[in-house]
Amino acid sequence: MTARNAHIEPEHASSLSSSPQKSPSFLFGSNGMSLTGQPHHPRPQLIFVIWQTYLENVDPLLKIFHGPTTQRRILKATQDLSAIDPATEALMFAIYYATVMSMQPADCQSNLKEDRSNLLARYDGLAVSFASSRR
Repeated sequence: MTARNAHIEPEHASSLSSSPQKSPSFLFGSNGMSLTGQPHHPRPQLIFVIWQTYLENVDPLLKIFHGPTTQRRILKATQDLSAIDPATEALMFAIYYATVMSMQPADCQSNLKEDRSNLLARYDGLAVSFASSRR
């Protein structure tokens, strides 16, 4: 079962083990949100804003990715968010989180049209959760 179609019915939730690999918080992020269907990606227009902000705020300090290669992956992924491979999806959520962490609350509100705290809660743990749950 993949995270795209994973859904824990309330009557089955008690049968889950309390080990970190089996708990809902491990699979669905630390805030316990249930992910059914398409993950919580921003709209494609905002993905581009987030990527450009990442290049401005994070990339100069922390060179982790090859910019042109990552940009091609993101551009391809935004064409069909429901068909993203797990590695690219984990990469995108890591970029979302790092970018929001690098922004001031007022910048999140003006550029991403949402409170910084809401964005951090949404993206916290999702990159790890998606990468781990899709192996």
